[in-house]
Amino acid sequence: MLRAFDIEAAGTWDASRRLSSVCLDFDRRCRRRIALEAADGTSFLLDLRQPRHLRDGDGIALETGGIVEVKAAAEPLLDISCADHAQLVRVAWHLGNRHIPTELRPDSLRIRADHVLAGM
Repeated sequence: MLRAFDIEAAGTWDASRRLSSVCLDFDRRCRRRIALEAADGTSFLLDLRQPRHLRDGDGIALETGGIVEVKAAAEPLLDISCADHAQLVRVAWHLGNRHIPTELRPDSLRIRADHVLAGM
């Protein structure tokens, strides 16, 4: 199996080295070691020294010199708004307590769809 030991940041790698792409959701984009399969069927092992958050457009550098481009998968989101900022801060605290990645917006919070909050 091919191995990949390095990530090249989006915009820094030569597009002529692109062999394929891999579409990953948020959880699968924050790994140190994971077996992946690119869109063209190429299987490879991502084997980094430390966990790293992969971003859309980053390049996974294969040991052969080629690049597999990271594509961020579309995911359902929830926008949370409250009657006032005090309530919004309280909700943000609870989300942080659950370690849920949260986008802080001027008058709302945005998170990935969550099975606990979806039923509220």
